[in-house]
Amino acid sequence: MRYLRKFNESISDSISKVEEIADCHLADLKDKGFGVIVHQTKDKTGIAVWLGYRGKRFNWEFIKDSYITFASAINDEFSVTRVDAHLPIGTTIDKYTYDDIVDDNISNDDLTYLVIIVKEKNK
Repeated sequence: MRYLRKFNESISDSISKVEEIADCHLADLKDKGFGVIVHQTKDKTGIAVWLGYRGKRFNWEFIKDSYITFASAINDEFSVTRVDAHLPIGTTIDKYTYDDIVDDNISNDDLTYLVIIVKEKNK
């Protein structure tokens, strides 16, 4: 049981660190009404950071400065595995890489939410 506890503590510590980075770098968006949720992925292989705006659509241009800074900061501590840009219902999910985000290569401005998936870097 002690090994299980150490594993769970490690996940909890990682989630706390991701929450801290998100709180720091996405504070201005949260002040504007955006919601940020940090949780372990369903397959338990990573941590997801969800960003949405009150269930409404938003424009990449409106958030890109804060989100690019956040992506850079999170990538310093963790490995970004992918970024999903969720579009309005009835359309597909666009999948992006870390480089797409920091290079500002997001093609769709009509977003419903973004999810960035990270995992711990191999030490």
